[in-house]
Amino acid sequence: MNEVADNPEDMTPIRLTEILRRQGALTRGEVASVGLQSRDELFVSVVSRLEITYTADADATAPRRLFLKTPPRKPKPENARSQPPEEIVFYKTVAAQMPDSPLARCFDANYSQTSGQWHLLLDDLSQTHSAAVGLPSFDECVLAVDTLAQIHAHWWEHPRLGADIGSFLTSAQVEKLAQDAASNYESFAHVIGDRLSLTHRRIYSQVLATFPLPWIRLSSRKGLTLTHGDAHVWNFLYPRVPCGRAILIDWQLWHTHIGARDLAYMMTLSPLAPPRAAR
Repeated sequence: MNEVADNPEDMTPIRLTEILRRQGALTRGEVASVGLQSRDELFVSVVSRLEITYTADADATAPRRLFLKTPPRKPKPENARSQPPEEIVFYKTVAAQMPDSPLARCFDANYSQTSGQWHLLLDDLSQTHSAAVGLPSFDECVLAVDTLAQIHAHWWEHPRLGADIGSFLTSAQVEKLAQDAASNYESFAHVIGDRLSLTHRRIYSQVLATFPLPWIRLSSRKGLTLTHGDAHVWNFLYPRVPCGRAILIDWQLWHTHIGARDLAYMMTLSPLAPPRAAR
């Protein structure tokens, strides 16, 4: 059964039994019922939390809570994409190649080229992990950096990068990036006007004079890895207990790039919290 789930009601006991058996999460027994715990409509998706009950002979380790992610609105057929969303590609091709990874387990990922509809069925980690409220603690930031390091290390100069996972920039794309950066700077400087000092204008000019050199390294595997692309601290789930690890979610913008870019993005968008004072 490969149909895309338009809503939580499509995840019937029969369907979930098949999915969990296919993933090795249910070796005996069956799903008895599926309850809807919550449903939240977000800007980029609709997330539904499902509570699963099983027949008495089912595996004790079978997941009791699942997380269903679908588009924020049903796509019109004329707006359907020829390729699945990047997050579907990630969980179907990338995550599956990372044993014991700091990712939510994916039980099902599907996309319909005809309708444009898609769904992700993930492990609901709300009992063991939580998102940061406000700025994460220093210890939580350390866990987030460790998670990035695990992912970057696994894919560092990996032979599949640029082959069947991700892609490298072409010479034409590198040149286009350089041209766009110069054009964007001109627009920026025009808007800022006299508020942009001569010193800063000279710095910008020196940086722009190096283009397209900064992007040439993105045209080959050397020194590259797989990056998240939106690794701010609120895209991590932090463990509720000590000795756990942070889980990185929302993989819509993944691509091959310089690993340090994820870390720089995290630090720039949400400065790391200072260490907690000793008690």
